[in-house]
Amino acid sequence: MEQKLIQRATIRFPRAVSLNETEDVLKFVAKKLPANVNWTSQYYKNIFHTPERKFLTESGSVSLTAMITSLKTPFAVDTFETLRFDRDSSRIEGLRATLIPGYDLISEYRSEAVQLWDNVRKQTKAYFSSH
Repeated sequence: MEQKLIQRATIRFPRAVSLNETEDVLKFVAKKLPANVNWTSQYYKNIFHTPERKFLTESGSVSLTAMITSLKTPFAVDTFETLRFDRDSSRIEGLRATLIPGYDLISEYRSEAVQLWDNVRKQTKAYFSSH
């Protein structure tokens, strides 16, 4: 797969964030593009008792898959998946458009979808500039 394609489809956050803040990023993108955004998220929680009888809650791996549909541009729709932070799987460090197996070049993707990636990137940067 072409490295330029992966770079173009990837939106890195300037810092790793929680699942809740990732959802805030998506709400911001939905408002600013404007777009319809729907997502599913998964997270791991562990509630346990220590030998000292302390009751603890621990967070683990998180992931989110979102579909973003532009309200301004017909056919500008794509699915994005989160990139987990290597050092802490409960944190998210970005989004990546879901790439189609066998499509190795940017030119093989609909121009509306590629423009959506760029627009989502722009609004994501705007979110982090103000938060």
